[in-house]
Amino acid sequence: MAVLPIGLSTGCFYELPIERVLADIAAAGFEELEISTAPTHFPYRDPLAVERVRALLDDLGLRAVSMHAPYNRTIDITSPERARRRHAVDELVRGAEAAARLGAELYVMHAGPEIERQHLLQEYVPRLRQAIVSVDEIVARCYELGLQPALENMLPHLVLGGVRQLLRFLAEDRAGRVAVCLDTGHARLGGEIETAVGELAAYMAVVHLHDNLGREDDHLPPGDGSIAWDHVVGQLLHFGFRGRWLLELTGRGVRDIPGTIAAAQRGREFLRSTAARVAPEDE
Repeated sequence: MAVLPIGLSTGCFYELPIERVLADIAAAGFEELEISTAPTHFPYRDPLAVERVRALLDDLGLRAVSMHAPYNRTIDITSPERARRRHAVDELVRGAEAAARLGAELYVMHAGPEIERQHLLQEYVPRLRQAIVSVDEIVARCYELGLQPALENMLPHLVLGGVRQLLRFLAEDRAGRVAVCLDTGHARLGGEIETAVGELAAYMAVVHLHDNLGREDDHLPPGDGSIAWDHVVGQLLHFGFRGRWLLELTGRGVRDIPGTIAAAQRGREFLRSTAARVAPEDE
């Protein structure tokens, strides 16, 4: 089989300005990127800064195939408060406009806020409805900009988190406009990694690839944790996944640029060797 074109999320350098790390990423042989919108990393609200980053990407032979929408506890597209919800939608639309200026193909979003589910159980149904309305507006703008929106399965303890919650959301998208970003680490923590690829295969446009030990969202390089990668990679190949493979590694110790790059290279080679071993015989 052909060598997998595995890319990298710049989120592993979220504490550093993106312009400081792109040359190191390119020198490590990565070509496809997902751009993080962390405030300390990429000033997506500033059109001039976005143009500078686009020019640097072009100079280095890098492609921003995806951008991750902004997220934090204050960005809540499910909020029952109209003003708060309006702020969240506007912020995600700004992110989408920056993604388009970078030439991205994909725009990865969270369906819900970074708020624990147990605090809002009684609000689940109305929050789901608000999320659907909000996402519809963001998706419409994405299509105007030539972007494919993709919803990510979030951590299982969050509002609308987990693969099964995401499937309920997708069932409301009768026009089929929204794709999926499968996050392997989140699926592992939700006990859904064994079935996630099969359940989401019809929707998947991108995979966030990282590992953990089954307790915390460690964002380790694939092979450094407890995910059964033979199964996950084998399922992706079996279902004919043709989307983007993107490493999404931890930003802890982010100032160690060489060490972070080496971890990304190690994860990339692990995945490629796994794919070569488990690929169907007719590949």
